[in-house]
Amino acid sequence: MTRAVETACVLSAVLDAPVRIALDLREWLPDETLSWATAEEVRIAYADMLRHGGVRPEGHPLRWEPLPAVQARARAAIAALPRDLTILVVCHAVVIYALTGQENTEHCGVVAYSGM
Repeated sequence: MTRAVETACVLSAVLDAPVRIALDLREWLPDETLSWATAEEVRIAYADMLRHGGVRPEGHPLRWEPLPAVQARARAAIAALPRDLTILVVCHAVVIYALTGQENTEHCGVVAYSGM
């Protein structure tokens, strides 16, 4: 999240626009118990999430956050933003994937979203 906030602050300065932080636009949780420790564990959880189409099976041993949960919290966060402005959301790839279906967003890529 730190990188996203830093990027938003740089864009804010360049565009002379205010920054508003919506915590529910945070990245996907590779383990809802917050107990992952390594990048390898995150890669395993991500691959498993993709293998299951973003929907964690009942009783599944890996506790990654399901994509519908990411989508719901991100949509709610965006819906709470002012509607009379053009909004630039800075977030991570799984949030973009949950909202748009676009997988593997380019690092620092730009994706249009008008789903609200």
